[in-house]
Amino acid sequence: MFPVTSVEISLARQRELIVERYEDTAVGIMARNEQGKMAMTQVTLRPAVTFAGRQPDRSELEAVHHAAHEDCFIAASVRTTVRCEPVG
Repeated sequence: MFPVTSVEISLARQRELIVERYEDTAVGIMARNEQGKMAMTQVTLRPAVTFAGRQPDRSELEAVHHAAHEDCFIAASVRTTVRCEPVG
């Protein structure tokens, strides 16, 4: 499980959403990279977020996750493809 990022909390707060719980089941794929070495070649995050109060619709939820992914320092730092598939 990964902790909710400050980026996601900030983006949710801007939309007047209160994150009550965040749980993420990440799945990674190990394969040979371009140099022929074993590496983590893809990571898929499946965040499940529970909100208190106002509930976002699917498009708003996806927009928050997309914006957070774009600003994510981990996704920007690793060579592995990082995908986000929100649950809910």
